[in-house]
Amino acid sequence: MESGLVAKAVGCSASYARRFSYDDERGGFEKEWSKSNQSEKVSPGARTKIINRDGGSCLRCGLEDEAELEVHHILPVSHGGTNDDSNLATLCSHCHEAAHGGSKTSGKTVYAQGDFREWTQETDRGSGERCQSLSSKQMKISDY
Repeated sequence: MESGLVAKAVGCSASYARRFSYDDERGGFEKEWSKSNQSEKVSPGARTKIINRDGGSCLRCGLEDEAELEVHHILPVSHGGTNDDSNLATLCSHCHEAAHGGSKTSGKTVYAQGDFREWTQETDRGSGERCQSLSSKQMKISDY
């Protein structure tokens, strides 16, 4: 069935309806890709909390542009990471992509488990104009 028609019939968004399917044997069920994808999402309230905790700036480059800030799972969910505050950190979109070797959805990181802090303090940034120079706000990462 078309997700748009289902969404209209049950009163939800089409994107929400696409997360589910139906067959005669199983009935209605959530698709596997949706289950894994949902576990990686951070709620808007948690995002705000983490960004505020981290001083409103990227922990790697110090960028303070709210529109560019994202919440990063230090240990990816696909490797057992959780949405606990201690596993979340603020990165700008550029540094977030760099943390994942170019693909935020890869489930992999360029740093070894436990080496997130060291990675944020590397001096060879190569990040160009999008990121500011390192700031003292980065020291908040010492809580990890």
